[in-house]
Amino acid sequence: QPYEQASHYASLAVNPAGFSIPELKQAVSGMSLKDVEEFVPELLRSKWSLETLVHGNLKRDQAEELTKLFRDKLQGEAENATNSTPLQQKKQLDLGKGSSYIVPMSLTNPEELNSAAVVKLQLGTRSELSVKDLSIASLISSMIQEPAFDDLRTKQQLGYIVSAGMGI
Repeated sequence: QPYEQASHYASLAVNPAGFSIPELKQAVSGMSLKDVEEFVPELLRSKWSLETLVHGNLKRDQAEELTKLFRDKLQGEAENATNSTPLQQKKQLDLGKGSSYIVPMSLTNPEELNSAAVVKLQLGTRSELSVKDLSIASLISSMIQEPAFDDLRTKQQLGYIVSAGMGI
C-alpha cells in the first residue's frame, strides 16, 4: 500500500539504520521456509534481550511473571539472554533547525492508482527535549488530530487513510 511505503521511507529519513524496501526484497529473494526455520534457533542462541511493556490491570509481580514466561519459552536451556535493561533510546538523525527534506520514491507496484504523502515536523532530538516539551507536544498532537482528519478526510476528501499525531 502506498501509505505503508511512504511511512516506511519517512522513518528511514530520520532512522537511517533501517533498510529500503528494495533492499529487504533482495535479501529475502530465494529464501525458503527452511532458511527461516534454521535461522530462529541461531537467533535465539545469539545475545538478545527482551523488553516488555505491560499496560492495564496487571500488578507488578504479574507483569514480571509474564516477562519470565516469555523469556523462559524463548531462551530454553541457554543462558544467552542479557539482563533486563531500560528501554534503549532510538537513535534519530537530527535534521537541523529550519531544514526540510523531500524523499522521492517510486511505488513498488507501478499499476497502483493511489498515492501517499507523509509530512513530519521534527521538534528536536530526544536528548534535546524535556519531559515538559514532550508533554506539550503530545497535548498539541491530541488537539490537532480531529481537526486535521475533519479537514483532510471529510471536507477535502483527500484520502481513505488520514491521520495526524506525534511520534517520538
